[in-house]
Amino acid sequence: MKKNHFLIFLFLFLSHDLIACECAVQLNSAIEKKVTDADYVALIKVQKIMPNKSKDDYIINVEEIKLYKGNSVKDIIVYGGNWNLHNNYATSCDLGINENEEWIIFGKKINNEIRIGFCSHSIKYKDADGYRNWMNQYPFKTIEELNTYFKYPSDSTAIVNGKRILYFPNGNIEVEENYRSGMKNGPAKYYYTNGKLNGEEYYRKNKLHKTQTWYYPNGDINSIKHFKNGIQRDTSVFNVYGYKDHKLYLWSLSLYNKKGILIHNKSYQLPTFLFSKDDNLYYLNSERLFDPKTRIETYYSYHSNGVVSEFYQIKDHEYIGDEISYNDEGKIIKRLKVNSNGKNEVLYLDPKYYSSLKQ
Repeated sequence: MKKNHFLIFLFLFLSHDLIACECAVQLNSAIEKKVTDADYVALIKVQKIMPNKSKDDYIINVEEIKLYKGNSVKDIIVYGGNWNLHNNYATSCDLGINENEEWIIFGKKINNEIRIGFCSHSIKYKDADGYRNWMNQYPFKTIEELNTYFKYPSDSTAIVNGKRILYFPNGNIEVEENYRSGMKNGPAKYYYTNGKLNGEEYYRKNKLHKTQTWYYPNGDINSIKHFKNGIQRDTSVFNVYGYKDHKLYLWSLSLYNKKGILIHNKSYQLPTFLFSKDDNLYYLNSERLFDPKTRIETYYSYHSNGVVSEFYQIKDHEYIGDEISYNDEGKIIKRLKVNSNGKNEVLYLDPKYYSSLKQ
């Protein structure tokens, strides 16, 4: 059974909900597939957001900055809620498009209208105030891939030698990068629109080198990674803070070997996650170990008392052995065998925990 173990968790703290969004399509699929699957591809600027007939979708009025595929349009239908239109009827699985933002759109033509949703590959390129997420290079790479695919000129403003400085519309510095012989070389810094530091990293001949650090707008550390000649190595840290209270709810440690292979990952969280009042109760929530020689991945989940709650192993995207679940006293309460056809064979279910299910 193939299983995606690199889930993207999107957090919405406005209503203290935690939602994980998954798509049938791969959001990191090749640009050719994205373009082929779409009827409309464009870089647009949102002029206005307007309610539609129901709160299940809404309309954005757009200005096309660059049209890659399809006929020119003025309006696009967006599936999902929008915080600014539906009295906070929205989830982290909605795109949440706002006026004056720039978006890369991959749309489908349905009933003669262009429509997009969370799984459409559409992604924000620029905030209304001009901020761009330099930590996530995906939007920039997507633009360059589209330019290459459609044989458009590159949008890159890289220089040969010296310092490149980009500015926000308000005049503050957005980016400071150093170049030598047309390649990034030396320190690079990225900023928020208010002038606060967003991130800092170092390059050697266009490859990440030394320490890379990214910050939240309030100065808290988002992530720390270490590189050598473009290869991530050693220990990295990733932190997730609350949207409103800025409390640290979840953090993870990842260990990479000298070849850049992730061999050990640990994630820690508060016992009741969003509702804990004790900041000192962080516990090991999950753990992944990878042996490069055997290619076996071992996964553990834990109860808040430290007892293993789930265990399974995978090799080359296929389960090996059984998937086992435990209660907080270490007793097995479920054992599954995953067959090659992708169907689970129930080997054991504790009736105390699964009284409504038959073995």
